[in-house]
This record gives sequence, structure tokens and C-alpha cells, in this order.
Amino acid sequence: MRKKAFDLMVAENCETFRTVGMFDKRWYLSDLYLKELSEKSFFELVAAKYEMMAKEKRRSPADECIMH
Repeated sequence: MRKKAFDLMVAENCETFRTVGMFDKRWYLSDLYLKELSEKSFFELVAAKYEMMAKEKRRSPADECIMH
């Protein structure tokens, strides 16, 4: 998954990612969590969705999501 698509996915689901990661000017997520996430059967569909959305957006909404 490209960075822009991943950033979009995290921005749209920031509440979920706050429970499993830490944000300090960038996201810090466990390698184990990312590995398990990418191995889920549905992840290909999720990745494709955000890749398509990233292509359609000029600017990622990650800048608009407050990550306190």
C-alpha cells in the first residue's frame, strides 16, 4: 500500500488507530499489528479502496484529522 493511501486510511479511521498506535507528528504502529492486518483476508479490498481514493484526492485529509 502506498503511503498516501495508508495515510488516508489512518485519517479516516483515526479513532481506531489511536487505540493501537501512537501519533507524534507521524504514526507509530507495531510491526506485529501491521503484519497481522495485512494478512487478513479482507485487507486486499481495503487497500484497493484507499488506493483508489488516494488517486482521486489531491490532498490527503490526514492534515485535517487532529491526532492528540
